[in-house]
Amino acid sequence: MDPAVDEHAEHLVDLGAYALGGLGPARVVAVREHAARCGDCRQQLDEFAEVTAILDLVPLGALLDGSPGDRAFQF
Repeated sequence: MDPAVDEHAEHLVDLGAYALGGLGPARVVAVREHAARCGDCRQQLDEFAEVTAILDLVPLGALLDGSPGDRAFQF
């Protein structure tokens, strides 16, 4: 198998964890270096950044209180 394909597949797994701050320092460096060379992963990270920005707007209590039922989120 092509080593570049293996490297790409390996980093695909880490992209979400990277976006959420869930990787250790060595993996962060590896993902950043890969994304600098891989347009697909760079685009995926940009999309994850949009999602995490939205998640940052959700109050923590809204995630802990169970189902929102008829309550609407207020941003």
